Amino acid sequence: MIFKLVLTSAISLFLLLGTSLAQNEDANCQGLPDAATLRSKLIAAPNIPASDPGGIGGDVGGLFGGTRMWVAVVNRAGHLCGFVTSTADPSQVWPGSQAIAK
Repeated sequence: MIFKLVLTSAISLFLLLGTSLAQNEDANCQGLPDAATLRSKLIAAPNIPASDPGGIGGDVGGLFGGTRMWVAVVNRAGHLCGFVTSTADPSQVWPGSQAIAK
């Protein structure tokens, strides 16, 4: 009986702490772009003209002309807040860019 009580208490405490930590991490990512915004920016990046701020114009170089890549957003505390690929199918993206992004 005591074992069940201790086990139930431990599980409840674990669940409460997990929920609390998840909410705290979400707050740390507040104000950063969501997945849809990240994907649209990543897809548009190779085609930004030189006349736009940050645009390089011409060929971006790299593998696949910068069209099969990962992007990741990390907050100031180093928590990974989001990541997406430039394609709908992550298996069609260069695996090395995932390691670089994350």
